[in-house]
Amino acid sequence: MHIVQTSYAILLNFLQFLFYDKYFVCLANSYKHGGRCIAGIEVQVTSAGYNVVRENGRPKWIRPICRYTDAGAIPNEIALNLQLFAIIRMTNVVSCPAGAQSENTFFDELQPIGVSFDESKIDECLVDNSRTTLFFNHGKAVVPDVYNRLGDHSILLITASDAEIYGDTTYTDYPRYRVRFCYHSHQYDLPITDPWYIHDIRDGKKTPGQKGDLFITCSLGVEHEGWHPKLAACVIEPVETTKAPVKVDNIKEEPTVEKI
Repeated sequence: MHIVQTSYAILLNFLQFLFYDKYFVCLANSYKHGGRCIAGIEVQVTSAGYNVVRENGRPKWIRPICRYTDAGAIPNEIALNLQLFAIIRMTNVVSCPAGAQSENTFFDELQPIGVSFDESKIDECLVDNSRTTLFFNHGKAVVPDVYNRLGDHSILLITASDAEIYGDTTYTDYPRYRVRFCYHSHQYDLPITDPWYIHDIRDGKKTPGQKGDLFITCSLGVEHEGWHPKLAACVIEPVETTKAPVKVDNIKEEPTVEKI
């Protein structure tokens, strides 16, 4: 009997290790076939606030993957409740990496906890400009061989210099919005898949044109016609330095939080 109880306790501890909750700052809620692509940087909840989790000195990303949709897209009815900068709780997470998308993670529920990351701390805490190329080359996409063989990441929040938002009508009668920018002295030109930013342009709240520096969540998409496209999944215009903090004023950052 004692052996059975001991075995059960070991199994329970093992399952608790496999299935646990995580928290992340939502930094992308972008268009994806069949729904949305959600992604963010993991944070650790503490009594003092929220600490950014890092691996090898870089912010650690999470991309929730739905088990029952095409390519893991998050259904719209779930995604529409997940706002930019919101702290999201993922329940019963299980890592499910695929090629360069090492951040992919299965979950049971995505639950906003009612507070938001301080937008004024993006550059200080979340931006990572340490990689000299954007997903392994200077082009607009990556071939599957590179994606599967060399890829170890597929999401970055970067500072895009000399950015310009413009509408491309090459293949359509209506503008498809893109962003040109410079990153580590190389020029990039990516499609914008950020529905909030596109909506603000169409609604007249934002205007295309030169923007100076922007923060962009860049994502490497699933294969399409033999390529993995690079996408501007979220476009963030820097806040004024005099702007008051958003909701949470006790967010701090520690140099490293060890991987669980």
